[in-house]
Amino acid sequence: MKSRAFTSYGQALALNPQAFGMLVFEPPTPPESRDVGAGVHVVDVRGPLMHHADPFCDSYDAIKARVLGALEAGARSVVLAIDSPGGLVSGMLDTATEIRAACEARGARLIAYVDGQTTSAAYALACGAPEIYAPSTGIVGSIGVIDAVIDATAQDAAIGLKYSLVASGARKSDGNPHVPTTDATLVAAQARVDGLAAMFFQHVSSSRRISVDAVAALQAGIVNGMQANALGLTDDVLSLDQVLSL
Repeated sequence: MKSRAFTSYGQALALNPQAFGMLVFEPPTPPESRDVGAGVHVVDVRGPLMHHADPFCDSYDAIKARVLGALEAGARSVVLAIDSPGGLVSGMLDTATEIRAACEARGARLIAYVDGQTTSAAYALACGAPEIYAPSTGIVGSIGVIDAVIDATAQDAAIGLKYSLVASGARKSDGNPHVPTTDATLVAAQARVDGLAAMFFQHVSSSRRISVDAVAALQAGIVNGMQANALGLTDDVLSLDQVLSL
């Protein structure tokens, strides 16, 4: 089984910070939805999330395809069983909206279940469902966006390297590790992160019927299932078997 360190490919992330540095093992081809009877199909979501197909991680495109496959198979209820620290911002809100719309169009009930950890972009995905449930020990939250601006110029100098970038536009070289990080670079990065986070907050607010200010006030904190229920981030504290019995 192959493994590699999880990297962001230079894109903004909605990812639990504790996931940085983790090793991601190449999974087998994601399974189709699981028909557990009575018209209920379970769609498992596991690990860091990419936008498009990735050989090492699950992706929004693949998750949407599995949900559509379940609906084509006649699912009357779809349960997203999520155990993920999050992933790319790109695609997360569109996928959540599209999955919800597809289920509504078929008259299928859509439920998200915190099958371990559902944080950051994974929680955004869960908020596509009108109902979210978690066990008492489930991990929920990290509602926010994170990016990194790396300045490797001191390292370059230490090993005798000097880079001269030729770019068009004051912001074109922002984030390149071989140029010094300026205040303007950080201001631009913060504005980008804040703009993406605002969309994330609004998405959670609309789904969970809590104010944008209340979502922002969480400061991207992580809570357990009991706390998440008290904050309105989930609908009840249940096991997966209890959710399936609904």
